[in-house]
Amino acid sequence: MSEEKRMDAAAEVRRIHAMITQALDGALEKSQHFAQAGFPDAQTRQALAAYMGCFGGMLHGHHLSEDEFVFPYFEERMPDAPFDVLVTHHREMASLLEDIQAARDTLTGQDQGNEASQALHDALTHLSELWHPHIQLEEAQFTREALDALWDAQEEARFGKAIAEYMRQHTDLEEMQRCQVILSRAG
Repeated sequence: MSEEKRMDAAAEVRRIHAMITQALDGALEKSQHFAQAGFPDAQTRQALAAYMGCFGGMLHGHHLSEDEFVFPYFEERMPDAPFDVLVTHHREMASLLEDIQAARDTLTGQDQGNEASQALHDALTHLSELWHPHIQLEEAQFTREALDALWDAQEEARFGKAIAEYMRQHTDLEEMQRCQVILSRAG
């Protein structure tokens, strides 16, 4: 019987956070550039709008998985963790995603979108200001050591399979990667 490779839930959290951070930083950089210089063409404007749709879906799916699956799983096991603060951050970020969506909708219209690009950049700036401290707090709670104290390898494997299935149902990582390629080609 072969031994299964042990999942590292803390490393997986950091990997997903790094992917979202890379996407956010890229969008922030592009939105700043287009807010200042304008869009070179409609295709670039549409690419940024498409990318923002992917990004919004990715971030929403990630937070949904935490709010509905991860946090409830750990609440009893980690009673001192600041789950209320983390969930409040998620709500604040959801509000910013609405602002991003509004700017995105304007970008997909006929207007060249300089105002929309500035509104997008402003919302992304606020999101970034919240995102970075949020993930630092989260990653400080869900360290490898903290998680190892909560479960054995079998429980970790069960959790890993369950969260992987949940994420497959609620987050399209392949779509996010495809959109990262779109953004890298934009302007």
